[in-house]
Amino acid sequence: MNILFYLGKTFDPEQGGIHRVTDVLMRAMSASHNVYCLIQRKTSDNLLPSNFFYIPNLQEIYSDENKNFVSCLCKKLFIDIVINQEVISPKSSEFIIDVIPPHIKLISVVHSSLLLSFGARKRFPYRIKYYVPNVMLSVADNIFWYYFRMKYRRPFCLLLKRSDKIIVLESSLIQDVINFVGDVKPQQIQVIYNPISLPEASYIPQKEKLKNILFVGRLSREKGIDIMLQIWKGVEKTHPDWNLIIVGDGIEKYKILKLIHEFDLKHVSLMGKQNPIPYYQQASIFLMTSLFEGLPLVLLEAMNYSVIPMAFDSFSSIHAIIDDGKSGFILPAFDTQKYAVALSDLMDNEDLREQMAKTAYEKSKEFSVGRILEKWDSLFNSL
Repeated sequence: MNILFYLGKTFDPEQGGIHRVTDVLMRAMSASHNVYCLIQRKTSDNLLPSNFFYIPNLQEIYSDENKNFVSCLCKKLFIDIVINQEVISPKSSEFIIDVIPPHIKLISVVHSSLLLSFGARKRFPYRIKYYVPNVMLSVADNIFWYYFRMKYRRPFCLLLKRSDKIIVLESSLIQDVINFVGDVKPQQIQVIYNPISLPEASYIPQKEKLKNILFVGRLSREKGIDIMLQIWKGVEKTHPDWNLIIVGDGIEKYKILKLIHEFDLKHVSLMGKQNPIPYYQQASIFLMTSLFEGLPLVLLEAMNYSVIPMAFDSFSSIHAIIDDGKSGFILPAFDTQKYAVALSDLMDNEDLREQMAKTAYEKSKEFSVGRILEKWDSLFNSL
């Protein structure tokens, strides 16, 4: 089959998220399909391969020039299926459903919770969310939800009506889509997980690991690194032989450095942007304190390298990744005290770490590229 992925703006797999997932899927699918990608803007000349195409007129996305370009491209490449990765950006999605020929099958992928994307909680600092009663947050959520539902319901309805299949990353998001859009049939929606983007690894016993606690990701506000440092502040004092390693870069870097100094932390290292594999291989425990996520591949990558994940219950997909108490720990959202206690207990118990690391490693296999590709191929054949 001839498959065209559609992404807005630029394409940079190193950013992670949708970009990295698209890169992994394109490489995997290219073994048995002709795979292409359409994006709005390239970052620099000769950066991307020849199967990438760019919308010619960035000033007027809905121009006749762009519409004709995409229509001709689909005909030239004999495109059978378009995979729209821009569902969370209604205006960007509206463009692709307007321009692709009607005979082409359209698959639209919802990469995040619509409630988290358009609700109130994303917009509040975690301290407010922690101290404000849930009932008040729910009221605020409903107000934001109603506003954005009224604003974007029409383009979402058009998109889903045109889509032959809607893909969500985990089962709880099915109802999320139905609640937001309204008139959509459950059988139109299918769950396909994002695949692990790093090579499959062999199990690494705890005795071969270092006493390293790891974070990998962007240093941005939604990742909650300030919360992580507050947790580590208490844990570090009672575990001086353990280290917190932070791999990544971003706009919060200098704020994080300031907090490390203010908290007088002695066992925290900021490594910058690095290949994460050596750090996964050495780490025993992975920390996530995000305010919200879609389906965070970084947790699955860690589990693939026998690292035990810990995360807040701040996004629905966490329950598809971690079996609480077996393959990792899910802590009540933003309860730093319970997080610190669970982390300390895990650091003190090597037998428990060995048991949980094995379970986490086996769990990660559910998200392997091979298994996920089988689901995509089955979907293609059913259209």
